[in-house]
Amino acid sequence: MLPATAAALIYSFINSVDAFEVPAIIGLPAKIHVFGTKIYLAMHQSPPDYGLAAALGITVLVITVIGTLFYQRVLIKSERYVTVTGKGYKPRPIDLGKWRYLGTAFLFSFLFLDVVLPMLALVWASLLPYYQVPSMRAFRSLSLVSYLNALKYPGVLDSAKNSLLLAILGGCITMFLAAVISWIVVRSRVPGRRILDFLAFTPIAIPGIVMGLALMFLYLNLPIPIYGTLWILLIAFVTKYMPWATRSTNTALLQIHKELEEVSEVSGASWWQTFRRILTPLLVSAFASGFIYIFSHVVREISTAILLYSPKSNLLSIIIWELWQAGTIAEVGAVSVILVLLLAIVTFIGRKHLGRVSIS
Repeated sequence: MLPATAAALIYSFINSVDAFEVPAIIGLPAKIHVFGTKIYLAMHQSPPDYGLAAALGITVLVITVIGTLFYQRVLIKSERYVTVTGKGYKPRPIDLGKWRYLGTAFLFSFLFLDVVLPMLALVWASLLPYYQVPSMRAFRSLSLVSYLNALKYPGVLDSAKNSLLLAILGGCITMFLAAVISWIVVRSRVPGRRILDFLAFTPIAIPGIVMGLALMFLYLNLPIPIYGTLWILLIAFVTKYMPWATRSTNTALLQIHKELEEVSEVSGASWWQTFRRILTPLLVSAFASGFIYIFSHVVREISTAILLYSPKSNLLSIIIWELWQAGTIAEVGAVSVILVLLLAIVTFIGRKHLGRVSIS
């Protein structure tokens, strides 16, 4: 189980280093800092300390690269972890006995305390004019006024449009590029294709706020006027989620025998016709799952966008951060509930329909 455990460990490790919003909301008032909040404060002080922000960014990058190299080292001799063989292998369930009751109780308790209870508290906060401990008096104060106020807050509707636009475009562009990269890596014999696969996977080691910092420094110096626009955010999101997309399309493409492409070529189809009419329909399930993953993450993304947005390219996640800084708890809860409902609806529809698409 070491490869799977190491993958989960590295994923959690990089996500923890990448985290900004939770440490900012909980840690900043108590003066508990992490790399992400220190970089944010360095860039938002007057005057901004670009040197400190860059130094912190490089430090974070080195730490995450070391973690990624550890994961790659684990996979060097993958044959050590083979358990399913053709010689008398027979899977069997392991009876946990009485421990299954304790395990089930622990999992349900954890999910209740970690997911259900915080969401109930969020909904409760969104229905009150100001936050109160649950009581009969508080119940009499419940209303939807905060939702109306949140919708009237300057930039909320525009930021929602920006978030949805970036999520849709980011998902489509990332999955398309990932499919092309996977075809080159898996199917072609192009020299340097392994380097292309390595470059597509490299952003997994770059925390979001470090990527935002790097793109900000780059496009402030290049004569390309995209800083502060949706374009730089789109570039950041496509780059950040490319590793997850290529892992998905690589796996899916390996399951499709190349004889199908050879038959198409013999029939006179071009590469693009083969890719569009043969491979794309067969890969639609992988595309759909990858798109849903990227869509849901882009809509709530803040660590990468916090250094790249402007009033004209604001996002819904940034609006929540601004409302929190303004101390409007009810409106924070209202916008957060709307965001969660949006993601829940998209995820439910995607899992119910898109993941089941198949060739008829």
